[in-house]
Amino acid sequence: MADLQPRPLRLIGWLEDRIMTMTALLIVLLTATASINRYFIRIPLPWYEEIVIFLYMLLVFWGSSRLVRDNAHIRVDLIGTFLGGKARLVYEGIISLACLVISALGTYFTTLMALRNSGSSVYLRIPNRYIIGLSMSLGFLAMTIRYAYQLWFILRDLQRTPHGSTARLDN
Repeated sequence: MADLQPRPLRLIGWLEDRIMTMTALLIVLLTATASINRYFIRIPLPWYEEIVIFLYMLLVFWGSSRLVRDNAHIRVDLIGTFLGGKARLVYEGIISLACLVISALGTYFTTLMALRNSGSSVYLRIPNRYIIGLSMSLGFLAMTIRYAYQLWFILRDLQRTPHGSTARLDN
């Protein structure tokens, strides 16, 4: 069965998968290398923490976008369990809209923070604007795009669902 997602979402999904796989692998390898160096070879790697923090930021923010894709965020859905049909779709639309606004604000403010930041990492001298921009800003942007698509999908289903019928929410 062909993937029915639009090309930008497939690209974001491809990026999410690659970034998450590579960052998790690099975090494990760097942590093992730093531990071996510190305790067996007795040569600490002071730059290790800077790289791992950056990789962890990538993992968290791009992983959040992946959770939106899979609809796997932790949620307490007490109200939604009692709703069906259009009421459930409206409820899901309101939640998606709120998440869209929050992720769009996250994109805006982290981009401002990245553009205004003139500092750099201590050992490697990597400009913080690149670290913030690549991890937080792009991660929030990916979430914003995913929530926009999710809201569009809900609005489309809302128009197609007759009053009183039970709509299925598949993302």
